[in-house]
Amino acid sequence: MRQWATNLVFCVMTMILLGYVSPSGKYSKQVKLASSVLFVAAILIPAISYISHESYDDVFLRTSLYVDATRLDVSMESSQNAFNNMILISYKSDLAKSIENDLRARMGIESKVSLEIDENRNGESFGSITSVSIKPASPVSNFEEVKKIINNFYSVDIENIYITEMGEKNND
Repeated sequence: MRQWATNLVFCVMTMILLGYVSPSGKYSKQVKLASSVLFVAAILIPAISYISHESYDDVFLRTSLYVDATRLDVSMESSQNAFNNMILISYKSDLAKSIENDLRARMGIESKVSLEIDENRNGESFGSITSVSIKPASPVSNFEEVKKIINNFYSVDIENIYITEMGEKNND
């Protein structure tokens, strides 16, 4: 009830202030209309809350809590998406390091590996490697053997494995 009285006094004071500040003439009718609508709303909102058997404060509190909950849901969803993206980046980095280590251990090839994975979270092949690009530190003569190792251990199609020699763009 106290909130209603405060709003009503504020509304009346705003109407008076707008009446003094507004230029006389063509805008005075619009200012009076807007002020009247605000005044009627200030009177009707408590009446509606009384009819619906909810307190004036409860109506506004419920609305405020709904808005806060919606903001929290949006914030949580964006945080979850950021977390999932960080996991994918870490997963890709770990896979690339694993391939680099395997090439070093099995064939003595020092290289820099970059790869692409299936990032469709709803797909059956989510997280699987779709392509691998290998940039060896020194020239490699046995491309086919390197491709077979990656194909066998990481299930990457041979045609999606790219080995770049120093100075070249892509070599199949």
